[in-house]
Amino acid sequence: MHHVVFCEPAFVKRHYNIWALRGGHKYKSILGDLGSKARVTVLMSSLPPETDPHRRALEEEFDINFAKLNSLELQNPYFAELHIQDLTTSLTELAPTIISNLNGRNVGFSYAMAMAAEAVGAPFVWRLGGNDLEARGEKSERTLTPYWGTRSYYDRAVQERIAVHLSRRLIVMSEREHTRVASMTAEPSKVAVCVRGVEQTRFCPGPDYMPTRCRRFLFLGRRSLEKGYDILEAAMQLLTTRRPDITATFAGTFEVGAAANRRYIGFIEHADLPALYRAHDALVVCSRSEGFPQVIMEAMSCGLPCILTRALFAKEFTDGEQCLLSDPLAEEVAAAMTRLHDDEELYQRLAASSLATARNRFSEEENRRRYHDLLLGE
Repeated sequence: MHHVVFCEPAFVKRHYNIWALRGGHKYKSILGDLGSKARVTVLMSSLPPETDPHRRALEEEFDINFAKLNSLELQNPYFAELHIQDLTTSLTELAPTIISNLNGRNVGFSYAMAMAAEAVGAPFVWRLGGNDLEARGEKSERTLTPYWGTRSYYDRAVQERIAVHLSRRLIVMSEREHTRVASMTAEPSKVAVCVRGVEQTRFCPGPDYMPTRCRRFLFLGRRSLEKGYDILEAAMQLLTTRRPDITATFAGTFEVGAAANRRYIGFIEHADLPALYRAHDALVVCSRSEGFPQVIMEAMSCGLPCILTRALFAKEFTDGEQCLLSDPLAEEVAAAMTRLHDDEELYQRLAASSLATARNRFSEEENRRRYHDLLLGE
């Protein structure tokens, strides 16, 4: 039987909401019955307390073991060599037959995982949450911080290439990422697309689902520049007089408050997400950099049309058929929102198409089965 070790981010008590999402839902969603097919260990530099309910559920109901990694897990790529030493020490003791990750990790740490896997003689299966280099570049442009062409970018790019080369399997979240990552290896067949999917018995339309008019838009995610929250804020300012009945809700790492046609409601527990989607008419994802976020799959499973960034999702969806595609510019996003608001036939057609797309592509059970096969090499 395989022994799979997942190298995961540290538990941080002051950010318990993050652990609650990962330990309380994400790990269970991805792992499922993997514990019956392989021995599974989660390796973390700081562990949740043994009494933590999410840890106990993972141990007792999902057969997941926890082990401590003695490492500082610093973000700077120049600490990668230290991470390699720390990971190699822990992995040698654990003796895995497969090394992987569940959460997307920064390039430096991913490189360290690949190098440590090589050192202990176990295959590395790299699950990429998105393009870390691109996300850093987008942030640097908005903060006027040099990045592209700098030594920091060069070192990360080299680390990424080495990690791709050393990986036995690379699991990406989108066709766009598949094209990018496959171009970096002489073995493009080892790159596969597999999203997490959603539990569609929970993420589904409500009993009174009847899309008629589109007025209430939703943004769900981090308050970070690569997510483009500021683009939607600017779009809403444009719509203040153009379409005064359009509103937008911002949920995630936002301070609770309100401004004109915008509401900020802060962090939402996972159990409350289906109700949040059902309380809105459409989702806006105007990210500058992105993998394939759960919010798209969750919203579509609840029957919500989506406005998505064209450059990021043109390989996944057809504009005007499964969604509306827009450039990440306030005027463009506002125009797409106006189209959904003004054209009831378009809105209703996209709502039906979203639901059909989700049922066809985003089943958690089917995607989990595929993921296990890719991970275990079956």
